Amino acid sequence: MKYLFVFLGGVAAGVVAALLFAPKSGEDLRDQIHDEAIRDQERIRLGYENARQAAQERIEQVQSKLPTDDDKSMGETAEEIIEEITPEMDGGN
Repeated sequence: MKYLFVFLGGVAAGVVAALLFAPKSGEDLRDQIHDEAIRDQERIRLGYENARQAAQERIEQVQSKLPTDDDKSMGETAEEIIEEITPEMDGGN
């Protein structure tokens, strides 16, 4: 009889522990996944926008260094232009 009460006490403790540590319900889990997906989507959108803007600025910077038809007398070659802008592209290092 003593072992029966120990067994039932163990079962009760197991049930309580299972309820306390059980994963979220399916609805709660789906809501959490949805919220995290929305946050990730926004982070990706912002990252894309920042990369696009940085690329556009770099393109404009390089284009401003390229000689125009009027500047052909300057004699700059593509290699000289690349050498001039490369330190800027590396962050000045």
